[in-house]
Amino acid sequence: MDASGTIIAVASPPGVSPKGLLRISGEHALDLASLIMVDSGASPSRSIHATRLVDQLHGLPGMVITYPGPRSYTGEDLIEILLPGNPHLLEDLVDRMIRIGAEASIEVRRATGGEFTFRAYLNGKLDLAEAEGVAAMISAENDGELEAARLLLDGKVSRVVMEASSKLTGLLALVEAGIDFTDQEDVVPIEPGDLLDGLVGLEASLEQLLENRTGGERIQAMPWVVLRGEPNAGKSSLLNALLDRKRAVVSQIHGTTRDVIMEPLKIEDGHGAIEIMLVDMAGLDHDDKGLNPAMQRAAETATNRADLVLDCVEASRPVTGDRPGDGCLLVRTKSDLGTSGQPGLHTSVIDGTGIQELKTAIRVELQEVATSIGASMLRLEPRQRTALESARAHLGECIRILEPARCDHALPDVELVATLCRTALDAIGTVTGQVSPDDVLGEIFSGFCVGK
Repeated sequence: MDASGTIIAVASPPGVSPKGLLRISGEHALDLASLIMVDSGASPSRSIHATRLVDQLHGLPGMVITYPGPRSYTGEDLIEILLPGNPHLLEDLVDRMIRIGAEASIEVRRATGGEFTFRAYLNGKLDLAEAEGVAAMISAENDGELEAARLLLDGKVSRVVMEASSKLTGLLALVEAGIDFTDQEDVVPIEPGDLLDGLVGLEASLEQLLENRTGGERIQAMPWVVLRGEPNAGKSSLLNALLDRKRAVVSQIHGTTRDVIMEPLKIEDGHGAIEIMLVDMAGLDHDDKGLNPAMQRAAETATNRADLVLDCVEASRPVTGDRPGDGCLLVRTKSDLGTSGQPGLHTSVIDGTGIQELKTAIRVELQEVATSIGASMLRLEPRQRTALESARAHLGECIRILEPARCDHALPDVELVATLCRTALDAIGTVTGQVSPDDVLGEIFSGFCVGK
């Protein structure tokens, strides 16, 4: 990825919005912004001010925010221009600024995907793990993904990895010093027992990090909780009550719910929070007229996908057939209208009876498959997990070589021990970018959208 020249891109999400954002970064960012402003131009100091644009867009209002380097996101001079959010207007302005820059002999081009964050990495503003946190935050679709991405961006993974890297670097330096003095038996920079203790501690740290991690693929796979029952059993009302807002249309007319309705729900209690996908669907019946067959097929598909099914039966009606088995909860709805005395979790959306108890029951049922949203959650990307597993494996091999020689004076197979430690250190270094082959960098930043 080319890190030279001044780059520009639309940095706001696609589509129409009240406001849109242009981002410019590079040596000539201030000069380029000044060329399109009616007033004296972009301030060289950190500032924000209102302006109007010149050229064919004369009179277009904008807000210019100046971040002089190196105290900016990219570590370079950075300009952000807030404008009306018409996407055609924004793209046209990018083209105009590139053309105006060329006329003024300023090298400026459109940024490629992830190039702003790539420059932040090159200028030491982010390490690779934190950069991947930016990408994860952009793609987050629920609270679990967003919280995990935030921890990655905040450097929680990086701090653990950097500490391990620092300790291993110190141990490796002593091992390699011992190689330089192999002809002097009285010079032993580190004895096998001390090296073994240090490597065992490092292996335990990596093991804990790998055990506590939450993979992105797990966060994305929120468990489905499907409300199933006959028409007019109160499923849509229960969905609204669980969400604490009106999401589904409620009516006494059978068949009001036709499509499958999906909404994320965060359930919090004293043990933290989990996030689920709550699914409402058409009531179960055998009418083969009109749209009903298609509605029933969609309901069956949702039920087959479910991690937990809430079988909804009016509290005043007897339960017929077998009791729900594993993966199902019997929920008695409309309990304010009277009950049949049969078992089940009784609820009422009128007075709130049983709603919190139902949320607790859902959490208990899904505790093995749901992702907790908490401060201890760490997200590891597949690349990071592979690197840490490789480092752990090489440290384990080194430990097996050293264990029989714990009480010896000199290190056994010192060259092999040094090679294993170096390989483990290189693997750890790829997590934060201390070791960063070009193919690794290309893979990471190619997944970003333009403007980030």
